Amino acid sequence: MGSKIGNAVTRFWSELHRRRVIKTTIAYVIGAWVIVEVTATVFPLLLLPEWTVRMVLFIVIVLFPIAILLAWTFDIRRTDVDVDSNTEMIREQVEVRKDSPSILPPLASLAEASVAVLPFDCPSDDAEDRFVAEGIGVELHTTLSKVTRLRVIARRSSFAIAKDELSIDDIAHRLGVQYVVSGSVLCDTNRLRISVVVDNATDNSQVWTRTYERGREDLLPVLQEIAEDVAASFSGLRLQHEIVGAGAAATENLSAWMRVQRARSYLLDFTKETLDEAIELLGDAVELDPQYAVARAALGSVLSERIMSGYSESIADDEQRALEEARLAHNSGANNPFVEKMCGLTWAYAGKTNDSIRALRRAVALAPFDFGAWGYLGWALVETGKESDLEELHSIMRRMLKSSPQHPGAPFWTFHRSVALTCRGDHEKAVPLARESVDRNPQFPLGWMQFANALSLEGKIDNARNAMSSARAVSAGMTAEHYINMIHRMGGSQSYIDRRVSGISRL
Repeated sequence: MGSKIGNAVTRFWSELHRRRVIKTTIAYVIGAWVIVEVTATVFPLLLLPEWTVRMVLFIVIVLFPIAILLAWTFDIRRTDVDVDSNTEMIREQVEVRKDSPSILPPLASLAEASVAVLPFDCPSDDAEDRFVAEGIGVELHTTLSKVTRLRVIARRSSFAIAKDELSIDDIAHRLGVQYVVSGSVLCDTNRLRISVVVDNATDNSQVWTRTYERGREDLLPVLQEIAEDVAASFSGLRLQHEIVGAGAAATENLSAWMRVQRARSYLLDFTKETLDEAIELLGDAVELDPQYAVARAALGSVLSERIMSGYSESIADDEQRALEEARLAHNSGANNPFVEKMCGLTWAYAGKTNDSIRALRRAVALAPFDFGAWGYLGWALVETGKESDLEELHSIMRRMLKSSPQHPGAPFWTFHRSVALTCRGDHEKAVPLARESVDRNPQFPLGWMQFANALSLEGKIDNARNAMSSARAVSAGMTAEHYINMIHRMGGSQSYIDRRVSGISRL
């Protein structure tokens, strides 16, 4: 109880600071004191009655609570440049405006801090304990990603590099970050002991550490507390107020949350077996908590991925279910960047391009440094086949590849650029980009199909057939017929569709 009260007081104090209530109070007191002193000195010299001085004092006292109320209600801000102006600067880059719909990812230099969240250690041999530890790291990464002024390195990058057992300095150097968040989880039957450490790699110092001891049933509430504390630890930054209300786990059902964490573990590679298992787990999570928007959004996207990979036994049923999950997720979780991102991906797969673009623009506005969401936006833009959208796609992808060339999404970014060039009829440039895509990720069947299509359009039929064979080797369901049907389902003009599949049709 004491801890909850303390956390509530901390959050309230943080909100007072965010809304400038404290500074408004100090400024008002100083200003009021000056006014009263001047009044008491000047009014007698002007031969004004004594009651006028008392009247001024009365007015100053009466206006004080009004000023505080206005500061709280309207969130009065300083007019000079401060940390919040940087937030607005970032948001301006991704704001969707009627006069200029084109947007670009923010430059890394605009972030006030960069951080990598490493997977949390768990010495237990129990699979469920390891899911808990991994889930804590994932949720912390997800929640910190919602902080506009914080650049959080892609989870797959930070989790992958952690396997190399490097020092904190080496990890920070490789990932190009200032802060590294790590931790460990000790589990017993009824209790959890979660230790969290924040290191500043720039000066090789440990800036913050804390241990949380909770019952297992209190795991989800403590995730929000940890996120707020970590955000508050970054030197010189006032970020914790952006975490408040972010909803770290977005569910109060621990069983549902655990199923989502288990599902994540199956999505490291997209085989038929792992996709089927993830769909079953996410379906169970939704049944346990129908309002769990994150689970529904993830379920919709995984169902779509099963269709795209050629594993679906009933495309119509999977697509209908995916769209329904996306609709329900968006109804209860709109303005959550993860939900917007996953719904946008589902709608892109289903040919609902306009809905997809709107959702993905919201996702990148809410989490500007989520390059994964930017990549999905590129997917949606390329599906329109419009010249303006293709040009925006190239600008976005070039920016991301320059800023984060080792990002796990880089194979998909080069894939999108290759598709866009194919749509423009520039097969000479499309081929090497498709080649780069599959070189970066040989397990990417759509990349191999685009490579085959581009090679065929360039007249290299034998090479194109070899690329198609590579696609089927990755996914047995990725046949020419499946690929052509998939492109038709995603929509676009007939001329656009013809350019996307005409090379494959020749093989």
